[in-house]
Amino acid sequence: MTDAAIPKLSSAYLEADRRQRVMHSKIGCGLALVLMPAGFVLDWFVYPDHMGVLFLSRLLCDVGVAVILATLFTGFGARNIRVLGISWALLPAAAIAWMIYYRQGAESPYYAGLNLVIIAVTLLMPWTLGEVLATCAVTLLFYVAACLGHHAFHAEAPAEFPIKAFANNVYFIVLTAVISGTGAAFLSRLRFQDYRLRHELAERNTELATSYEKLTELDRLKSQFFANVSHELRTPLTLIISPLDDAIKSGGTGKPEMDEILRIARDNGLRLLRLINDLLDLVRLEERGADLTFQPENLTTFVPGIVNSASQLAKAKNLKLAVHVPQSDVVCAVDTNALEKVLLNVFTNAVKFTPPGGSIDVTLTSDHGHALIEVKDTGIGIAREHLPRIFDRFGQLDSSSTRKYSGVGIGLALSKDLVEAHGGHIFAESDSGKGTTLRVELPLTESPAVAPVPQSTDALSEVHRAARRTLTVENTAAMEAVGKGAKTVLIVEDEPDLRRFLTALLAREYRVIQAADGLAGYELAVRERPDLALLDLMLPGMDGLDLCALLRRTEGMETLKIVLLTARTDEQSKMEGLERGANDFLTKPFSSLEVRKRLHNLLVAGELEDNLRTTNQRLETTLRNLRETEAQLVQSEKINALGTLSAGLLHEINNPLNFTLTAVEIAQQEAAPEVQETLADIQQGMRRIRDIVSDLRTFAYPERAGNRTDFDALKAIEMATRMTAFEIKDCNVKVDVQPGTRAFGAQNHLVQVLINLLSNATKAIKKAGRSGEIFLSACDRSGRTVFKVKDNGAGIAESALKNVFDPFY
Repeated sequence: MTDAAIPKLSSAYLEADRRQRVMHSKIGCGLALVLMPAGFVLDWFVYPDHMGVLFLSRLLCDVGVAVILATLFTGFGARNIRVLGISWALLPAAAIAWMIYYRQGAESPYYAGLNLVIIAVTLLMPWTLGEVLATCAVTLLFYVAACLGHHAFHAEAPAEFPIKAFANNVYFIVLTAVISGTGAAFLSRLRFQDYRLRHELAERNTELATSYEKLTELDRLKSQFFANVSHELRTPLTLIISPLDDAIKSGGTGKPEMDEILRIARDNGLRLLRLINDLLDLVRLEERGADLTFQPENLTTFVPGIVNSASQLAKAKNLKLAVHVPQSDVVCAVDTNALEKVLLNVFTNAVKFTPPGGSIDVTLTSDHGHALIEVKDTGIGIAREHLPRIFDRFGQLDSSSTRKYSGVGIGLALSKDLVEAHGGHIFAESDSGKGTTLRVELPLTESPAVAPVPQSTDALSEVHRAARRTLTVENTAAMEAVGKGAKTVLIVEDEPDLRRFLTALLAREYRVIQAADGLAGYELAVRERPDLALLDLMLPGMDGLDLCALLRRTEGMETLKIVLLTARTDEQSKMEGLERGANDFLTKPFSSLEVRKRLHNLLVAGELEDNLRTTNQRLETTLRNLRETEAQLVQSEKINALGTLSAGLLHEINNPLNFTLTAVEIAQQEAAPEVQETLADIQQGMRRIRDIVSDLRTFAYPERAGNRTDFDALKAIEMATRMTAFEIKDCNVKVDVQPGTRAFGAQNHLVQVLINLLSNATKAIKKAGRSGEIFLSACDRSGRTVFKVKDNGAGIAESALKNVFDPFY
């Protein structure tokens, strides 16, 4: 990497690189000071008569290295590190080159020391490719000069220059330089990338600190926004629910269908109000802490009262409900409104996650200065690894679009905050499929129980209390078809109230079938074959998108009209739905008129498409007949063209082929006996070429097929293996032919087939990269001769099997 190629942070990188070079150069100098004198041990074994001179050269090298090392501790050394870094590396190279010059030249074994110098400095020094190549080039020049100098001034005349030893040593020095240069190039790039990544990481840490402060402020603004919106929604929503409740209590409209719609509107308004109240309480706790009013309360009467007020929820799901309280009073200082929210959240969760026929036990006890409220159910349970997350705010153990149970993850988080504001604790024990136990622990008080603080009895307060007890319970009874229209509409919606509303709306014009989850919806669609499907986007078991795609892939439902019902308004959700095969969308909230019009238009369009599809099928049949006739004409022309081609090839090839065959026959007459067998193989091969050309003509004109004869099956196989001897020479070829097996047909054709099969077998074996084995066999089976060629090669893809016998494939 050159300096010009370094990006904008090059100056900082170069400064860091300079410091690294100084440090590594100091280490290198220290190694040179130790290792160069230590080489006298080698001198003692190789040149014992010249140890003094060689040791002196090593000491002189160390003097130079010591001077450079001292310079590195100065500012001058740091500024000129590039020159000094190369200089200290070249001093040992120069000393070793002088030793080579002094003793034996190209035949000196000390050339290996130059390789060590090149490898050592490449591994130790953070050099660029250019610096490594320059050092290697100078080192090579030192060696060449030492060898030539020794031959000129020290070799005894008339000794020849040891070119073999010289070439060998130069080769290994150059090879070491190439490897070292390649390594230096990669290391230089990696050093810069490492520095760049560490530099970016430092910058991002600074940005993260700034972003954290901004996120904290945004979180505060978010909480304030939620509080403002929730507060503004509560009053108009309450004023909507209260008149609906009054209308229902006063006898309704007198029309069962309209009264059902009023009840659906009131119940879902209460659900929405409950969510808004919980969200507002959560935000208030987060901002200001709990603003509670504590009064002594006798939980022995309070707990059963709260549970009984919501007991209809358990009855609706056919759950067994039992409440156990002690005979003596259990008094705690509590905020009754807050504790009511906690108990209702815990109880409604137990109802929601317990299947019909299960049971819920609520138990109140006191021990060691604490009251313990325990709610135990026989529901679906919670996996142990998920237990720590159930009290997280806005957390859902199943947040997918296929979850079975609705909710936004506020209730238990709010309950935890409220219980802790009372100085208590809330715990959960559970396991998958074994039910759940939630325990609320509150400190007891010594104060006697007093009458509860009177609650307002106005309409708005009554609505808010009703909202706390509202929970939609799924009706698990079988849902029969409703309506008697000519068209069938499938509704797949997990919200019972919304499903009942859509059913009542559409049953006036269509036959309506219903399902509460995606899997049941698919089974119902396969069985009933509806004309249109209205699918909620979020469904238990299988979400609306997956159900839509599955219906599109199901045979016979390619033309089913599908409408997705969703609360999402973003373009990505709509595009994903269209990609999965949806025809239209209905966005919540929607109007009744819009639903009827959209479905009516889609069903009318479906009828028109069916008519058009029938017409297209008739046209396609006619067109297919025309194309088949045209294909027959084209095939006839191709066959004629192929016949012309084969005739031309036969005419052009026959003359030189006959000439060659004649020449071979003449050569056989004059050749020695040991050559005649080879000439016979050549003659046989040339005749096969002539037969192949003839076969091409036979393929083009089937009516001119060659005469068929009775021939020996083993002879045909031997001829094929002999013609492919070069290709199959690396394979273990086994032949299994029943004695006396004969075949009736064109022998040349069969040999060509076997040659082609053997050639393909060798190619497949080479592709598989394994030791090749080929098995050839022939046997008589029910009056027909069966030939087999089997190999252990790569095989043929199943998708290609239908095409392998097509011409030119």
